[in-house]
Amino acid sequence: MVKFGKKKSWYRDVTLTIIAAISVGLMLNQSIPERVFDNLASLEIFTKKTHDEIAGDLSGYADVIDGDTLKVNKSRIRLHGIDAPEIGQTCWKKSGQYSCGLQAKTYLQRLIDNNLVTCQTIEQDRYGREVAKCYNYENIEINAEMVLSGNAVAYLYYSYDYAMQQARARYNNAGIWAGHFTEPYQYRKMNK
Repeated sequence: MVKFGKKKSWYRDVTLTIIAAISVGLMLNQSIPERVFDNLASLEIFTKKTHDEIAGDLSGYADVIDGDTLKVNKSRIRLHGIDAPEIGQTCWKKSGQYSCGLQAKTYLQRLIDNNLVTCQTIEQDRYGREVAKCYNYENIEINAEMVLSGNAVAYLYYSYDYAMQQARARYNNAGIWAGHFTEPYQYRKMNK
């Protein structure tokens, strides 16, 4: 339901409606014109932020633990709203099986490129990790880029923040979307 006078609620409702329309189109195997994504870019969901727009509470050099976990200044950080394949997880493309978990970790390392990262903590998870949105030295949001590149999925159980990036990655057959894979949360459940 649209609540007039509340910009954020209206924006969320419009975004969810667009996501639903794109998902239905993908399920029906319909072609989504590229101009749809060009129009979505004007909503500022695929843009990088300026340095002044990023006010993080954690900043420093990061060690990459896996495709969705960093360590900055002795703090373990779980990247908000995304779920990357686990280190030991494999996925499949036409060319065969590959280690998508290691690929996700490697891509995250390249995004950070041994430079400073800035993270905005959102909450702490049940394991004591900071859950955060992080930005690399070029002020690109790392969480969004991991999903857009197909090296992670939007963790829709917790957040819809990266649903549009996932729709674009899926449309472009990027990363894990170029073949088939087990959702990371299902992989963890099967390998307990």
